[in-house]
Amino acid sequence: MQTTKIVRQVIQASRYYLMVMIGAFSVSASGATPIAVSMGGCFPSNDVCGVHLSVVGMGPDTVEGLSLGAINSWHSRELRGISVVGIQAGDECVKGVQIGGAFALAEKASGLQLGGIASVTVSGMTGVQIAGLLSQAASSQHAENRGLQIACYNGAVSMCGVQIGLINFACPAKDGWVVQIGLINGISHDEDATYFSGMRYMPIVNVGW
Repeated sequence: MQTTKIVRQVIQASRYYLMVMIGAFSVSASGATPIAVSMGGCFPSNDVCGVHLSVVGMGPDTVEGLSLGAINSWHSRELRGISVVGIQAGDECVKGVQIGGAFALAEKASGLQLGGIASVTVSGMTGVQIAGLLSQAASSQHAENRGLQIACYNGAVSMCGVQIGLINFACPAKDGWVVQIGLINGISHDEDATYFSGMRYMPIVNVGW
């Protein structure tokens, strides 16, 4: 009888871990799943502390560790660790490394953001933002951007740091200094400035503080 009970327990445990590996949306007693796979659609509102694998769709609210996606992946609360997605990586808040084959998108990022085509944050960036074509840090004048931007086009609001690209814009540039290296460099401290009014342009190197 004891042997039969042990065998049943082993089978039940094996079923549980197999479900996790192939895409079951289960939560451990601690509230965090060590390994999770999402094949599509929406992932339940829980956390992953370990590894998250996805094909397409919403991921868990929070990932602490490694998140790998084939097409796109979105974490609605926070990524603490590394996210690598084939096409589009999206996170509410990034604390670590976010890499998207085409797009790296975040509400706010602290660390490294790398997109094959574009890297974009809405509410602020601290660290390094790199993209093949477009690097855009924040669209709100109340946001804070500090660090390095590298892309063909770099745009930032409330920028403090360095921009390297063909076209660089920092408007308004405030709360620190800005160094721009590129073909067209524009800096303004006026919140109402536009591309054609209130912008100070300098080729090759432009500096503002």
